[in-house]
Amino acid sequence: MKRLILLIALLLPLALAASTPGRAAPPDSYFDNKGRDDAISGGVRMIDSVSRALREVSSDVILVSNAIDAPRWLAGARVFADVRHERGSLVGIHTALDTNGYLGERLSDDELAQIDLVLLDIKAWDPDRHKHLTGKDVGPILEFARRLAAQRRPIWLRYVLVPDLTDDEGDINQIAAFAAELGNVQRVDVLPFHQMGRYKWEKLGIDYSLKHTQPPTAVLVRRVCEQFRAAGLKAH
Repeated sequence: MKRLILLIALLLPLALAASTPGRAAPPDSYFDNKGRDDAISGGVRMIDSVSRALREVSSDVILVSNAIDAPRWLAGARVFADVRHERGSLVGIHTALDTNGYLGERLSDDELAQIDLVLLDIKAWDPDRHKHLTGKDVGPILEFARRLAAQRRPIWLRYVLVPDLTDDEGDINQIAAFAAELGNVQRVDVLPFHQMGRYKWEKLGIDYSLKHTQPPTAVLVRRVCEQFRAAGLKAH
């Protein structure tokens, strides 16, 4: 069976900008909120126009709104809700949302119901550590995860592993326990830190505080995966 993954890049400019982006947020996630409604309607028109072709190309289509660190994912979810619920364009097409969930409270239950899978990033458990890493409180993200669990929306948890920043054993054990208690976390992806996005900061002339940070060792990656597995989760 063929699988086609369509990444929605058109949602980049429609962010409701998060104030004071954290040190871990890529610079291409900083946007203002101008043109949001126009961008949503443009996304709806685009998906409408290609939905039939998607089904003809592949019998297994996943439509992904790629918006990890910026609030633009909120509008991505609303595009999904519009084209599936109102127009029926996404019938038979799987929808996935890649997000940190910080603005989850702004999604209605109906909009949330149009999302088949949420790829949820939790950067840290400790409130001070999370604030240091992202510039944001972790509370709204955890509340969004609980809400997804209550509505039985499947989650793939994504954990970015950065040596000396997100490798604390106690913190990881807390996240693992929380994820296991939710009951809707289907898998955990441990994502080793890398320097592939460094050029974004350099190109924009922004100081990159992680430029000397090395990727985690294979031993550290295995240790973190085992911590999630010890909580009864599938970790990769």
